[in-house]
Amino acid sequence: MMKSHYADITANLGGNDPETILIKEIPGRIIIYKEYNGEYTSSIFRESYKMILDRMQEQGLDFSNICSPPLAIRTISKNSQQVNLKIGYAIKSPLGFEDFQKITLPAGHYACVLHKGNYNSLRKIAFYETFSLTSTLEIYYISEVTTDITNIFLTEVQIFINNV
Repeated sequence: MMKSHYADITANLGGNDPETILIKEIPGRIIIYKEYNGEYTSSIFRESYKMILDRMQEQGLDFSNICSPPLAIRTISKNSQQVNLKIGYAIKSPLGFEDFQKITLPAGHYACVLHKGNYNSLRKIAFYETFSLTSTLEIYYISEVTTDITNIFLTEVQIFINNV
């Protein structure tokens, strides 16, 4: 089932070769998130996503308002293993989410690359060195949240270039 899901997502993302940089025009997005500061470990993701979904359920919020796979805005210092993550989901409307941390990402052109593989290999891709910016959006289409098979993880990395 996972291989089929993987093939479908890859096909829907344009079938580009891994690590090919594409420039996409992307609309603005509102992200709800939980912030994490510390060492970059995959275990923090599952806990953070669950915490957000549990909180939504407790507040009676509609899960259909989520309009993205799990994602994270990642900031890292080149000389450190420390990372700042805003781990969460994009939402359609901020109504009802007043008690959540939110950030609005601008509409604009984003440099994007699709990466197949585990998080350690993700952190080593040349894309991060090509752009000297320290903040990236990582969208986890297939991740440790859904499978333990790390070689089929599928992540899209996006870096804001300019406004539309």
